[in-house]
Parts: sequence; structure tokens; C-alpha cells
Amino acid sequence: MNFLHDYYNIVTLPILVWCNLLHMQACYDAPRDPDPLTMFSLTRISNSWTFDLIWWVFLFYIGVDTLWLLIFPRSVVAPVPILIHHAILLAAWFTIFFWPGYEFYMSASLLIEINTWFLIAKRQAVRGSILHTLLLCGDHVSWMVVRVLGLPCMNFNGYCIWRFLTNSFHSKLGYNLLNHLNSGLFVFAAGSAITVQNAFWTRDKYLKVEIEITSVSKKL
Repeated sequence: MNFLHDYYNIVTLPILVWCNLLHMQACYDAPRDPDPLTMFSLTRISNSWTFDLIWWVFLFYIGVDTLWLLIFPRSVVAPVPILIHHAILLAAWFTIFFWPGYEFYMSASLLIEINTWFLIAKRQAVRGSILHTLLLCGDHVSWMVVRVLGLPCMNFNGYCIWRFLTNSFHSKLGYNLLNHLNSGLFVFAAGSAITVQNAFWTRDKYLKVEIEITSVSKKL
């Protein structure tokens, strides 16, 4: 099942990434927002069919993957953290119904699946081969760009969205502490949780190797 699960991701993730890039291109081509929230933001709403495409494609992908892990948890090394990660993603995916402006940010967050593909594909390549070396380089580069640098930027965007929506409610309804309890707070909290989870994964990915090398050196 581990083998089949890997190949499910190897086949479906390129389709997901391609649909997502189509949507991000549509956002890039759309007129600029009069009130961009941060320096990292492009146009938030594409007014394009490409968002419907990526929304349904991702929902199908993550739904099947989550169901797979629930039925066959041994398909991955650590199913519980991944299922928690999927639960957060699924909940966040429906926030588009609270504010259309989430469109771009939801799509930008899917850039992480580029790294997921390299991460999984390298396991199926023969160690020491040229293909394995290329996939390994792709994994490390995309991990640093998307996860280590990109996720904190996206989380900062989440914080800015929370403030933006809170101020919008203040201007329309008057100042009220309950105005802080909007969907932006959930997006920021979910983004913080995923960023922290990814920090632990980064620690395990890189520091674990150094710890093992140090341990062997001490024994020698």
C-alpha cells in the first residue's frame, strides 16, 4: 500500500500543480487590487474558471488521500501528523465561502505540493542514480523555497488578512471585540499551526541526520 500510495501522489500531484499554476496565472493577468494587503500579494480574485478547476481538483485529491490514510495508515511512516495536517487543510479550503479574497492565498499555499511531489518521487528512484540525485536536489531546493521561506510569508499574509477583515467589520459595524472573531483569525491560526508543524518536520529532516552522524562519531 505504501508503494501504491506513492504512485497515486506521483501521478495526481502534477495534475494538481498544473491546474494551480493556471489559476495563479489568471490571478497575475487580472487587474490589480485597489487594496493589496501585503507586498507578497497579487490580485486576490481572478474572476476565472481556473479557480473552480483547482478548487475541485484539490478537494478530490486531498479527500482521496485522507480516506486512503484512514483505511491504510501504514501507507506512511507517521499517519497521525499527516491526518492532522489534512484536517486543517480541508477546513481551511472551505473558508473561500466566507470571503472571496481568499482565492489567491489558497492557491499560493498549494505551491507546497511541488515539494511534496519531489519528496515522494525520490523514494521510488534508485539510490545513487542520476534521477535520484536530481529528485533529491529538487526536494531540498523546493523545501527551502516553499516550506522554509514561503510558509512564514503566507502566514504573515494570514495575519494581515485577519487585521484587514477586523478593520472592515469595525468600519461597518462599529468597534466590537467580537469583530476579531472572523474567518481571518482561523486562517491565521491554521497557518500558524501548519508553520509550526513544518518547522518540526524541517528539524527532523535536517538535524536528525547531524545527530545520527554525531552519535556514530562518538561511538568510534
